[in-house]
Amino acid sequence: MSFPWLAGGRTRGTTRTPRRSNNPCSRQRPACCNATLNLEPTQASTHGLIQTGRSGGSFVELVDSRRIDGLIAINTPRSDDVHLARLASEGFPLVVFGSKLAEHANIYTIDVDMREASRVATRHLLALGHRRVAYLGFASDEYHGVTERLYGYRDAMREFGLGVEAERVGFANFNAQSGYDAMSVMLENGPAFTALFAGNDTVAFGAMAALRKAGLRIPDDVAIVGYDDIPLAAFATPPLTTMRTSPYEQACEASNLLVRLMAGERPDALHSMMAVPLIVRESCGSTIRQA
Repeated sequence: MSFPWLAGGRTRGTTRTPRRSNNPCSRQRPACCNATLNLEPTQASTHGLIQTGRSGGSFVELVDSRRIDGLIAINTPRSDDVHLARLASEGFPLVVFGSKLAEHANIYTIDVDMREASRVATRHLLALGHRRVAYLGFASDEYHGVTERLYGYRDAMREFGLGVEAERVGFANFNAQSGYDAMSVMLENGPAFTALFAGNDTVAFGAMAALRKAGLRIPDDVAIVGYDDIPLAAFATPPLTTMRTSPYEQACEASNLLVRLMAGERPDALHSMMAVPLIVRESCGSTIRQA
């Protein structure tokens, strides 16, 4: 999943005084980053999403003030790693997506192999005959998800005996407008390319608009593969080839795991890895159609 960092706590203007119970099952304030918890009212009386800054550790105050009893963190910047590791070492119920914290003995993670998924996406373009392939990250390289996808792109290029030119690597800022802006700069300043791997579908949409404005045809002049397979991907012009993640399934697994942790359980499996299939549509120019 490719989203800016969010943390969730109490919403709708609630003013209840936080309470602690000795019974771990009575904890009722989960927080989540980019995933809405599907909890029954008896499990969670207040939950939601709150936009936070990117300076690092924005969720710590929520934890330390006891306004939340559990946290799902998604696509946090590297500056948050030390804070998440500290919470995990203290036994705070925590589930993490999209980070390199799987090595930590106390952190439960749910993720996909973003590096391998990005290899698959880039290999697909290379297998179609492209050799000048560009990469557009969905955000800055302070995010693990961006760098893991960049590494996968570089891996695939090396497998085909190709180097990576810095001018063919760009970074957006989550939304379609930033994808448009970043692609406009890449077209103006960088060497020509015939294919693009975009770090998420949203920035791919913006990049596609910039390519069309520059008079380039998709996929005739530039083939494109995105990442996530958001619902609009199939309705893009042309329909977007992309790597399919499963955010709903991931969110359900994460919320169920968090509830278990908040109830005092400690599941044996610390890390869960989900598959990311390639969904082939028209934007890559392949004659194979999968969806």
